[in-house]
Amino acid sequence: MSNNRKLFKLLAQICTCGLIASGMASAHAGGGLLGQSGYLTAGHFKVESEDYSALEINYTTEATDVLAIKYGAGFYDGAPVKYGRDDFVGVTLAGYYHFDQNIINPYIGLGVFAGCTYNCSSAEKEHYGCEEESMFSLYPELGLAIKLDQFFIYPYVRRSFSTNNGGEAANVIGLAVGFGI
Repeated sequence: MSNNRKLFKLLAQICTCGLIASGMASAHAGGGLLGQSGYLTAGHFKVESEDYSALEINYTTEATDVLAIKYGAGFYDGAPVKYGRDDFVGVTLAGYYHFDQNIINPYIGLGVFAGCTYNCSSAEKEHYGCEEESMFSLYPELGLAIKLDQFFIYPYVRRSFSTNNGGEAANVIGLAVGFGI
């Protein structure tokens, strides 16, 4: 097993343990960012001029009435770039301060993402295999959690500082749509 796959497996196990521990420890069961819930999202976001689609499974728990913690894992499909594809998978952990509103809830937060990128051109795919790299990013986030029963919409903006692009910051604008599970 490659070092990147071992790292990803370890991060997924850490995230799973965190989900279990926070679910057992959470005392706040209502309102909040999304309350205490698991949910699936499909989204679209732009990093600078590149388009990405996302499919995530997440779990949010409320640490207090105004602080939420999100654990997640996802697959992110990059639009074809000049020389191939830019896809990645990984896990995320984020903390959010919110205003504890029922339907439209503004929030601000800080998150970390760890995963692997798969940058692949047609020639690489055919002859050599795709390039796989570990990546880590830190991002402040500002957005709205719009919740209608088990359905929700999350428009957001992020400033991502990632090892994937040489440490340069990138602007991220996105929209996630999901439902509770």
